[in-house]
Amino acid sequence: MHSFNYLVPALFWNFRLGNLSTGGVQALGKVKYATLQSEPGFEPAFKGEMRYGTDYVTINGASPAARPHLSGTIFPDDGSKPFLMQVNGVQLADPEVDGITTNSSGQGRQVPYGRVYSVWTPTFSGGDPSYTNLQNPIFVASETVSDGEQPGEVLVGLKISKVFPVKTDVVIGEEFP
Repeated sequence: MHSFNYLVPALFWNFRLGNLSTGGVQALGKVKYATLQSEPGFEPAFKGEMRYGTDYVTINGASPAARPHLSGTIFPDDGSKPFLMQVNGVQLADPEVDGITTNSSGQGRQVPYGRVYSVWTPTFSGGDPSYTNLQNPIFVASETVSDGEQPGEVLVGLKISKVFPVKTDVVIGEEFP
């Protein structure tokens, strides 16, 4: 029996970034429009819109990785109290993604989920008690990136999964035969 965690589809987040302001090792993108919705069967079932969102991306010059940090407020469509969503991650450098994020042309270039090592960890806080189920679990996400409809616009989609532990009888010392 394996003692690794497993993932269950939970949420889909789709957002549109405006022109990135860059300089040195940091970029700032304003989230122009974003929706967050639950995957079928995930509780709580909802759909909402992100407002006041920003993406601060830092880049370590000694490493081929970018570290996004997005933050914004989710306003559920049902009118319940909004909640904070923050997303951190790591994205290894990739010429296709870099070409879109640094020079979005509006020409329809796309990078599918999983083509690039890009793992994100969303967290949630506050809001209506009906969204408490979002506050304590660990979530991980993978990313797709494409040109926006307008030059300078970047479209990003995240498929977010909830992490669950596997229940076993394995204890320390029994992991390796």
